[in-house]
Amino acid sequence: MELSSIRAVLSSISIIGLMAAGALVVTAFTASPASANCSHYKRYADGGQYQVIRAGSTGLAYRTGPHTGCALLGRIVNGDYVTAWCWDYGDEINGVPTWSYVSVPYFGDEGWVSDYYLANQGANTVC
Repeated sequence: MELSSIRAVLSSISIIGLMAAGALVVTAFTASPASANCSHYKRYADGGQYQVIRAGSTGLAYRTGPHTGCALLGRIVNGDYVTAWCWDYGDEINGVPTWSYVSVPYFGDEGWVSDYYLANQGANTVC
């Protein structure tokens, strides 16, 4: 079997059972989708102020990309405002598939947040 065929077969398998010393060992894995890239294009276009809502006591996580698997940069307090620059598709959070690229004023930092947690569901301009 060619290497490309083997890779195709392995990428479609979600659970592999292995026999080791008479015991069944099950290893579960799922491949990350191609869209789980944490380095998305962003641009400074919208510039609107949006309030953080529904973030609870732990605050809103902002990340390096629009996916929950991207690195956590910090948390924004519920009720605070961020500047949203643009949006892109990412992991769906409670039925909302878009994320905004935002500036966090009091940290002087930037990152991605799910639009589920922004009033008016975030930026109006696509990245």
